[in-house]
Amino acid sequence: MYGEYVKNFDKAMDLLDTMLEKCQPFREIIQEIQKKEMCGSLSLQHHMLEPVQRVPRYQLLLKDYVKKLPQDSPDRSDAEKSLEIIFEAANRSNAAIAELEKQQKMWDVYEMLGGEEDIVDPSNELLKEGPILKVSVRSSSTAERHLFLFNKMLLYCAPKLSLGSVKFTVRNKLPVDSVQVKEVNDVETPHCFLVSGKQRSLQLQARSQEEMEAWIQAIQESIVLSERKIDTFKAASLGPASPGHHVSQ
Repeated sequence: MYGEYVKNFDKAMDLLDTMLEKCQPFREIIQEIQKKEMCGSLSLQHHMLEPVQRVPRYQLLLKDYVKKLPQDSPDRSDAEKSLEIIFEAANRSNAAIAELEKQQKMWDVYEMLGGEEDIVDPSNELLKEGPILKVSVRSSSTAERHLFLFNKMLLYCAPKLSLGSVKFTVRNKLPVDSVQVKEVNDVETPHCFLVSGKQRSLQLQARSQEEMEAWIQAIQESIVLSERKIDTFKAASLGPASPGHHVSQ
């Protein structure tokens, strides 16, 4: 329950602010309640924030308490157990927040791409995204593009002039398990790297050497992760070797 509360806290605060601004009867009721002695002259927002801050405060307090307890103190065992429980609660809270942020980011990308259905796969994870330049091999001219790197695919997109939420058009979708990436040494167009797929290769230019290296590293890491998952799946599908079974050489 605590994790759910923390996960939805920002949304609840936004809704409260909207209601206070747009609904006068609601605002008057809240203001009347806040005047009561039991509220301690504090706003509803302040009281809503208290549970979010409570677990981190308990964690800091208990850590300091355990640190100062003598080793032979009869309270040490219970204090350490309490700290462990609080630590687990804090981790669950942080995990819930991280999951919410991940889901929100995926939804933002989904909208920017005009409802690209592959984005909403629960197993999909956004690893890196950002602007890039596409280099024409024939003319060496460049064009603005945008990359979205997921754990399963690399989306090569073009900016779209739009007043709505759709910002990009997907030009190519490259599965990372069939992609290769390497630096391109070209004096005339520095910071370039080549992304090669089964059906198309893209020569891309970053804004700096550091940015190029970051893209190459991110893509290589996604390839390695994909290969590991494939190997794990193959091993699981084969199952353990039965006793007495020998592989022919």
